[in-house]
Amino acid sequence: KEYQKEVTQDYRELRTEMLDLQNQHENLQLSYKKLEANCEQIAEEKKQLQYDLIQHTSQSKAGINTILEKQKSAIRRIQQASDERLIRQKVDFQAELSQLNETIQRLHTQQDILTKNNEDLEKSAQLHIRNQLDLERQIVEQREAFERE
Repeated sequence: KEYQKEVTQDYRELRTEMLDLQNQHENLQLSYKKLEANCEQIAEEKKQLQYDLIQHTSQSKAGINTILEKQKSAIRRIQQASDERLIRQKVDFQAELSQLNETIQRLHTQQDILTKNNEDLEKSAQLHIRNQLDLERQIVEQREAFERE
């Protein structure tokens, strides 16, 4: 009778451990699915950021080319200034040239920020992939441990 109690107790403990392992396994599978969804979302965000970067870069290049043409035109007009009226225009053109240079600088800064954001997103995606691989390894280990028991 004592032996039967021990066997029953051992059975209950093993049953409890098995249920705990099954719960852990199910939780790991849910975590894996969530991580998979996060990776897909990050991949989509990365594609969108890359597309945005390409669009912004082409717009920036077009804007810079326009600004450079305006600069050339302003410089030609400055060089042609000889009388007092033209000298006043020269001051105005120099102010315009200064503003155009500031605009170019802002465009370069925005482009640098988008490039850095893209790099950060790439690093984040790599980290999520490593986490996903770790989770897959844990699931396989749990499954093997469960099958052994």
